[in-house]
Amino acid sequence: MFLFVAALALTGLIGGMEFQTTGADGNLVSHTVKSMLATENVRWMFDNAILENWLKFGHGVLGVILVVMLGVGIAENSGLLGAVIKRVGLRLNEKWLPMLLVFLGIMSSIATDAGYLVLIPLAGMLYAGVGKNPLIGMAAAFAGVSAGFSANLIPATPIDVIVGLNARVFAEAQGVPFTTADGVELNPATMHYFFIFVSTFMLAILGAWVTKRFVAPRLEKMEYTLPEDLQQSDFEVSKDEQKGLRAAGLGLVASLVAIVALAMGLWHRTPMKRAAL
Repeated sequence: MFLFVAALALTGLIGGMEFQTTGADGNLVSHTVKSMLATENVRWMFDNAILENWLKFGHGVLGVILVVMLGVGIAENSGLLGAVIKRVGLRLNEKWLPMLLVFLGIMSSIATDAGYLVLIPLAGMLYAGVGKNPLIGMAAAFAGVSAGFSANLIPATPIDVIVGLNARVFAEAQGVPFTTADGVELNPATMHYFFIFVSTFMLAILGAWVTKRFVAPRLEKMEYTLPEDLQQSDFEVSKDEQKGLRAAGLGLVASLVAIVALAMGLWHRTPMKRAAL
């Protein structure tokens, strides 16, 4: 990015300079350096270099991934996804603990690192709180985060977008129609949604069964020692995180209302009605 800015500044300094190169026929060809800081060239960069070239590469794969990763990155690095995992995890019922931990691990795939950094140690703390070996909960959560990665109830996660769009590019490169058996065009981001939807529940049930049938009986017999510096308060939702969750919830509702309004064309009809009046 710094080199890009430096290149723009350099074109502003040497813009208008002329030089010559030897053409394919052996004759000299004259060229003029354009200043990319000029208004028409800045417009060209956005219309061609960014929109037509970069964001449309691979049928828009970079543009879609950029938008998705911006949203996920802000949600994760702001602490939102970690706070959500802690908020949900601390309210789990002991009876359903294995299944819900695996389920949360699967769902945490949208949060990338948050599942590993927050959910797995939190699962150990939850099992320690009920007097059981923390490794049982950590194993269940790790299985959900790792083995259940990319299965999700939420469509169009970053992995879905990357896999789907590349699948479309590959199909078109091979001359294969990117459609269903009935000829309906596939949506790259959601083409396998029914598969990952069912996989989420199937893997959660299977992970819970394996935990109760094999993992728990073995680990319950092992002795364990909790680190002295490990406190349950480290995994509690702080007041600032509670405020952030409430604000994020209001923001989510406002965003959904805006999306529905745009999809229904409500904001487009209002000026027309006013004009008619």
